[in-house]
Formats: sequence, structure tokens, C-alpha cells
Amino acid sequence: MVEGMLRSAMQTMTYTLTEEDNFLTNAAFTRDMECWIHDSNIVFFEADGELINTGNNFMTEKNTIAEVVEFDGRQMLRILDSEIIQLNEYIRKPEEDSVIYLSFRYMCEESGILKVGFDGTDEESDLIVKEFAISANTEYKIFEISGLWDGEGDFTLSFSGDIYIDLLTLANKPLEDYKKTVSTLFEQTDEYIKAVAKEVNNLENYVKEAGWITAADGHKLWATIETVDNLGNRLTTHEGSFHVTAEYISAMVKRIDTVEGDLSIIDKTISTAGWITTADGNKLWATIERVDVLGNRLTTHESSFHVTATEINGIVSRVNTVENRINTAGWITTADGNKLWATQETLNELTKEYNNFKSEITQQADTLSLSIKKGTGTMLYKDVEFKEGLNSVKVYSNSTTKTTVERVNKSSDCPTASSWMLKLAFTYGTDITPGLGGFNFGNASRANAVFETHILAKIPVGYTLTFATNAYGDGSSYKWLTSNEGTGKWETYICRVQCGTSGTFSTTNYYYLNGTKPKVQYSTTGSVNGVWYDYYVAGANYFRMQNANGTWGSVVSLSSSPDYNKLIWYVGSATVYDLSQYEDVISQINLSPHEIKIKADRINLEGYVTATNISTINITTSRLTVLSGAKIGNFEVQSNTLYWNYGNAKIRLGYASAYNNASVFAQADYYGHAIVGICNNGGAAIYGSCRAYPSYPSTSVLWAGFFDGNVSVNNANLFCEGGVVQAKEVYSLNGWSGSFKGKSVRVKWGIITEVW
Repeated sequence: MVEGMLRSAMQTMTYTLTEEDNFLTNAAFTRDMECWIHDSNIVFFEADGELINTGNNFMTEKNTIAEVVEFDGRQMLRILDSEIIQLNEYIRKPEEDSVIYLSFRYMCEESGILKVGFDGTDEESDLIVKEFAISANTEYKIFEISGLWDGEGDFTLSFSGDIYIDLLTLANKPLEDYKKTVSTLFEQTDEYIKAVAKEVNNLENYVKEAGWITAADGHKLWATIETVDNLGNRLTTHEGSFHVTAEYISAMVKRIDTVEGDLSIIDKTISTAGWITTADGNKLWATIERVDVLGNRLTTHESSFHVTATEINGIVSRVNTVENRINTAGWITTADGNKLWATQETLNELTKEYNNFKSEITQQADTLSLSIKKGTGTMLYKDVEFKEGLNSVKVYSNSTTKTTVERVNKSSDCPTASSWMLKLAFTYGTDITPGLGGFNFGNASRANAVFETHILAKIPVGYTLTFATNAYGDGSSYKWLTSNEGTGKWETYICRVQCGTSGTFSTTNYYYLNGTKPKVQYSTTGSVNGVWYDYYVAGANYFRMQNANGTWGSVVSLSSSPDYNKLIWYVGSATVYDLSQYEDVISQINLSPHEIKIKADRINLEGYVTATNISTINITTSRLTVLSGAKIGNFEVQSNTLYWNYGNAKIRLGYASAYNNASVFAQADYYGHAIVGICNNGGAAIYGSCRAYPSYPSTSVLWAGFFDGNVSVNNANLFCEGGVVQAKEVYSLNGWSGSFKGKSVRVKWGIITEVW
């Protein structure tokens, strides 16, 4: 017990050695000395012809002993100046050229010479009988030798002193591999009560731990199991926890797998699943992350299922930091309807161009919408890796002296191509807000804008990167697209900010660390018995930090270790993307009770399309086929022709045998017909009629023009070159004059009145 703490701990150590593991028979002596040759020389004392009874045993003098006795609460083999032998026939033989281990645990009461090995084996054998000096001791020790054995000879063990032995082992593994350590801990302070149980099994290469802790904040139960290889390297880790507080109940299971891939590059896969219940609702999630040998995230898969009183949603996302691509898909159901979406985001490292594609299906009671949207991002801060300066990064804290941001030389483990990085420091024992301070870009927000911040940072374990902002509109929101927890390694952190549609807009994208502020003390003298302050004071050059168990750590001189009283974290790169065209719809289908709207640069339809009405500005097609009765504007399709009429006026375009294969037919209101076309097989190329019941040209004669009714040529001449004018009667109008066979002619009332 220490001041302010009640602590109790216990530990036991056992060995999981079985009869099948041991080449020796009855090596645990559970069947007394069966299969063993042994010798004990014991003298009993008599008085008046009877053995002297001391109460518990007869009085004896043990000159030599080799037998199983009870010692220290357990059955052990005692050898007092004696030996035991197991004949070769009782010994199981190992595989050829395999190394075997001869081991046992002992307590030596009297020093002596140990002779152990195989009598009768090859003289070159590693396990031929050899001598070892054993000194008296008061704690258990392990004796062990190893080597090759040819399977010949009898096993013999003798000791010239007095020794107690158990765990006598001849096996393929050292005795340490069969050890299992179990420990328990109970700890109580004024802040918490904790109980922990732990088991270390060397044979099966696992470590198990389980426990619980109760504090004013709530209760937590956890259990872990780790498997390791023969070198002690961790292969897999399973961890489960159950957490109860006044605000939530949560459970989580986590598995870490270490696998060796090509070129001996060791990757780790981290799988996590859990759930959390709050007054707002329930959330289930699962993640799987793959990291490289340096701990850098390569890919992250995450899925979640969220139930609240107003909505149910599910989301699956994949982040590939190697290819700079993020894929997300999900759905959400509310009382208003359902929404499904999928997105893909890519970042071109060379051009720094950010692209986003998003497809959505939105269903409500009276509408259904399908859309594909494209977004392009503009990088607001170009010096991403701080090659030229701070890239507009500023301190975010109410104290710019206790929280600092400085540009320093890059550490060897930082994965950027720059020679620089940012170092951020928080001084312990200072009352700053928010959290432990951080940095900001402070870019201006605006209506419906979408910003995405990409940060490469090395944040200590136990701390989280937290988003903060000034007003950024009504209905605004933000979301971490990656984990925001510190791992002590370089990680990529991505946060998306969706500004509101209206309201007040100010600056955004502020980031700070959140986590426990450890208890610290400062002193001006450094003396343990001197005056210590729980906060920094002027002239304080000495510092100490409180340990987890409540005791104070060693005193450190800040002049020799100036960063010792600071929480340090690093940023390797950081910038903000303005996704200015995030909601730019490139194709869309909207369905409502009376309308279907399709929007795209190009719409391709394959197969037959049947429609009652089509309204469009332009149609481009290699072939448009419509059925009789269809409407194209005010034209109707009739017998492979387009027909229009208004009163008695008509127009017909196309091929129709009913109109003597006419190409173009037009009829003016009441009296007026015109058919225009090219005549190849009979009939007229140009036809005109002014009669109510017109006559048509014969199809047996080819006519360039055929007129049914009067033809008038007004203020012009009618020429017939290379032919004749034929008519039943030809009349000339009064006052006509012209040239005829080289003479000038004047005609009046149809009679030539003058020639000159």
C-alpha cells in the first residue's frame, strides 16, 4: 500500500508439459518410481526391539535417497547422494538429427556434483554423461542442456549432495517454452478501481489479458489475446472491450494481423468492429486497415450502420493512400424517402487536381431521381509540404506562446519528398483552449461550398485531431473521411466540410489536439522538498510529471531538456481543397407524377422507342422511323408521308401512290394545287392546278411541267428554245410587240397590225 492507493498483486507460474511432450516415461513421477531404477539406503532406529516413533514418522538415518517425496507443497523427486536410471527401452526416440533439450527445475539443499546424460551413447554425442557442480540455493532454478542424441544408451541422473527435482524433461523444446505465467492485479485509488488478470503461455505463444476499471466517468471491461512467433514478434492481436458511461454504451472488437509479403515486406492488417448506443440512437461499424512496415496507412475499408429516431443509414468507404483515391457508397432512409449514393474521389499528385464523381438515387413518395455529378477541386494552399514556408498555417490557441508552430528539418521517418515539416508543441501546465491547441487555415466559407482538408501528421497515441470552425451557414456539417485518432506514426487525416445554404458565413478549417492533460508541477529550485507549482511560473527551470499510479516522476532540468515539458506532434503536409463544382450535375433522370426529365450531353437509346408526344429542340439521328398517325410538329404521318392541313390548305411530303407518286404536294386555301418533284418514270415533275376537281397528267408521258388551268407570264417573256409551242389556240394580249423571224411585230386584238 502506498499513499492514496490500495494495490494487491499475485503471480503464479506453471508448465504445460504433457506425457506426450516428454521422451522419458513417467518423468513427472505421477506413478511413483515406475520405469525408474533407483536406490535408497535408510537405517531405522530401535528401542527395546521396537521402531522409535517420533510422532509423524519413524526415526531414521537416510544415507542415500532416490524417491518421490512431498516438498514445498508439491510432489518432487529427492536425490541424496544417489542416482536414478531409465533404461533405453522406456525412452521414446527423437527424429534423427533433431536437437533435444534435457531440463529440470530444482531446489538444492546441499551442494554436490550432478552427473546427467546417456550412458552407452556415442562418445561424440552432445548428451553423453557429464558432470556439473550444483550449489545450494533457496530459490528454484532451471537446469538445461541441449544437443544431438543418437537414441542409444540409458538415461542416468545422480547427485552427490541433496537436491529436489521436478519438471524433468527430455523434449524437442526448452522448458521455458512450456511455461505459463498467470498474474492478477487489484488496484484502488481515489479516482478508480481496477482489476486485471494476465496469462502468458510460452508453449502456444500467446498472451491473454482481461480486466475492468471503474471510475466516476463509467465502467470499462476488456480482454486481449496476442500470439507471437518464436522470436517474440507479435503476429496477431485480438482485443475486445465493453464501455458503459452515463452518456453511452459501447462495445468493440479489434484484430491486428502481421503478415510477411513479397520481398520480406511486413504489412499489418488492423480489423475493428463495434457498436455504440446513445440517447440519439445506435451505430454499428467495422473497419479494416492495411499498413506498411513503417506504420503508414495503405488502404482503409470502413462500413457503418446507424439507427436514430429520424433515420437509418449505412455507409461503406475505401481510402487508398497509394493511389490517392477514396470510394464511398451508402444509403439513408427517413420518413421522407430513401437515398442511395456512390462516390469516387481522386487526387493527381502532379497537377494537384482533385476530381469527384457522385451518383445518386433519391426516392420520395411522389418523385424518383437518378443523377451523376462531377466535382473538381481547387487547391487553396499550394506549398503542401512546406518547401517554401508555413503554407498559410497559423497557431490555433488562445495562447500563442504556450502553443507553437514552427518549420523544422524533416525527420527520417517522415514520408514526404520535402526537407521540411511542421513541429507543434503544447506546454504542460498551461490553461489554454481549445484542447491542447493546434493550427488553422481559416479560409472563408460561403453558401453551399464544400472544402476538404488533407493532413499528414504524426500524433501521439491517446490524442485525437479535432475539427473546429466559426459560423459556416445553416444546415452545415463536417465528416472525417479517415480516422482522426493518433497512432504515434505518420497517418493521413481527411476532413470534409459542407457549408450551409444560407445564414452567417465566417472562417473555417481549424484543427486542434484533444486528450488528457497530464498532471505536472514546476519548480524554481528543483528540490523535491521545495515549492512546486501545478502551473508554469516565471523562472521555473525544473519540471516533473505525475505517473499513472499517482507518484511523481523524476525531476528534469528544462535547460538541458527544453522539450520535456511539452506535448510534441508533427505535420508533414497539409492543404485545403475547394470542391467548387461538387454539385455540378452532368447527367440526370427525374421522375414525377406527370413528367420524366432526362439531362445529359448525349442520350443514346437502343431498340424501339414508343412515345405519344416528343418535345425537343434538336434531334440528331441516322434514322428516325415513326408510325402512321404520329405527329411531328403540326405534321401527321400518313402512309409514309408527312401531311399538314389548315382549313382547305394542305401540304403533303413523301412517297404516296394515291397522288401519282408525288414528292411534294401543296394546296392553297380553296383552289390551288402544287406538286413539285423529279419525274423519272412518267407523269409531271412540276404540276399545278387551280380547279376544284383537277385533272392529272398521264403517267405514260413524261412532263417537266403540267398545269391544269390558266398560266400567266407577267411582264416577262416565254421562251421555247429548241422546240415548239403547241396549243389549240394562242392569243396575244393587246399592245404586244416583239421580234419574230428578224422583224419587229406589233399585235392588237390577236392580229398583226404592223411589221418593220
